[in-house]
This record gives sequence, C-alpha cells and structure tokens, in this order.
Amino acid sequence: GMRSSTIPAFLGQVSPAVAVISAGSGNQFGHPHPEVANRLEEALGLEGIFRTDRQGIVELITDGTDLWVSTEKDYP
Repeated sequence: GMRSSTIPAFLGQVSPAVAVISAGSGNQFGHPHPEVANRLEEALGLEGIFRTDRQGIVELITDGTDLWVSTEKDYP
C-alpha cells in the first residue's frame, strides 16, 4: 500500500500474475497509494488486481501449476 512498495524494478523481476491489495475500506492511511494502484494496473491490467476494500475476501487456490482466484464480491 505504501508508495515505495512496488517499484517497477521489483515488478519486472518477479513478473506477478496477480496482485492482492489488502486494505480496509475508507482506511485512514488512504491505502493503497494511488501510485501503487497505477503501477500494478500498468503491470497486470485491472483483471489481475484484487482488492479487499472493494471485493471483500480474496481467495487464491493453486495446484502448483494453475492459479484460481475467487472473491466475496464482484467489482466492475
């Protein structure tokens, strides 16, 4: 959530398939920082970003090869 948490060099090295942002709705710190959200959107597209403040519970399941993501709520 902090501005320095996802620098482009880090994202380039790890090449994430998805990102989960854990933040309370209306939290006092304003997390995630808009720069972080924008960086992740550029790297993954909106379909690769899951946010607990918008989608509630985010569950990741893997069999070691494939990854499935389910959320408590849909978010447009």
